[in-house]
Amino acid sequence: MSPTDSPTPAPARRPVRLGRLWAQVGRIPLMAVMLSVLCGLGIVQTLVHIGTGVQRSVTWRQEAQATQAENARLRQDIQILNDAKVQLNSPQYLEQLARCWGYVGQGEKVLVVEDAPATVGSNCDEYRLP
Repeated sequence: MSPTDSPTPAPARRPVRLGRLWAQVGRIPLMAVMLSVLCGLGIVQTLVHIGTGVQRSVTWRQEAQATQAENARLRQDIQILNDAKVQLNSPQYLEQLARCWGYVGQGEKVLVVEDAPATVGSNCDEYRLP
């Protein structure tokens, strides 16, 4: 080789033809790739369904507990109202209620205490019914 000789140029790249590129892609097992993608999508869908089912289960359990607590409270209110209904029909309760309102019996004398406290006694406390 002489100093005047120029180095040989690199061979020019030949443009890749579409047919050759398709042949290289054809070597990849396309069915295996598609099967893997579909399996991955199936796994994702299954996980979404499982997550949704768990969320529904938790939500329904909380709502069921809230409903059971409300039912217990309503049963207690019904018992209180039934007890009040029975008590309203008893003569002792009606007499006590009349005394709270200031009524006296037929043969009783009325006593008025001038220094009496302004508050009503404990037997005349009002209780709110549900």
